[in-house]
Amino acid sequence: MDIQEQIISLYNSGTPKKEIVKITDATIGKIDYILTKNRKLAPVRRRADKVNDQIESKVIDLYYNGLSHHEIAIKLNKTEHAIMGILSFLKKNGKIERRKIDLKKQGQNHNRAKITDEKARKIIFDRLAGHTLKKVAEMNEVKYDVVQKICSGKSWKYIFKEIHGEFNQNTEIIAKIDKTQNIKVIRSNEK
Repeated sequence: MDIQEQIISLYNSGTPKKEIVKITDATIGKIDYILTKNRKLAPVRRRADKVNDQIESKVIDLYYNGLSHHEIAIKLNKTEHAIMGILSFLKKNGKIERRKIDLKKQGQNHNRAKITDEKARKIIFDRLAGHTLKKVAEMNEVKYDVVQKICSGKSWKYIFKEIHGEFNQNTEIIAKIDKTQNIKVIRSNEK
C-alpha cells in the first residue's frame, strides 16, 4: 500500500489528521494536498467565495444583537477565527460600525465597579474645586490612582465627558457640596 492510499484509508476510517501525521510521517500540508486531490476534502476557497450575502447579513444581525464572536460562530457553525475575519472585512468596508458600549454595564452597573456614579462625580467636582489629587483621594476614601484616572478621563469617561462637556473654556467652575452630600455646581463667566 503506498502512502497516498494509506492516508486516504486512515482518513476514511475517521483517524484525525494529527494521528495520520504520526503514523505516516507526512506533513499536514501533504495530507491536505492528497485528500483535496482525491476529493476527500473540499478545496480551500478564497474569502470572497466563502462569504456570501446571506452569511454577511446573518453575522451583522447577530453582531448587532450583542452576541460575541464565539456565540456567532456557534450559531452559524463556523470557526471563531472565520467570524472575526468576516467582521473585520465588514468593518473595513463600512458595512458595520463598532458596537456602542452597553450602558447597562457601564459605571456603577459594571460587575467590577468599586465606587458609585455619584462618588465619581464628587471626585471630579472636588478636584475642580481646587483640591489636590492626594487630598481628593483622602476625602473620598479611595486610592490615589483611582482619583487620577477619574480626573484625567481614563476611567468613568462618560461622567468625565458629562461634566466637562457642559462647560466651555470661558466658564469658571466652582463645585460645592451641601450638607446632604448633593453636588451643586456654580458657574460664573466672570474672571
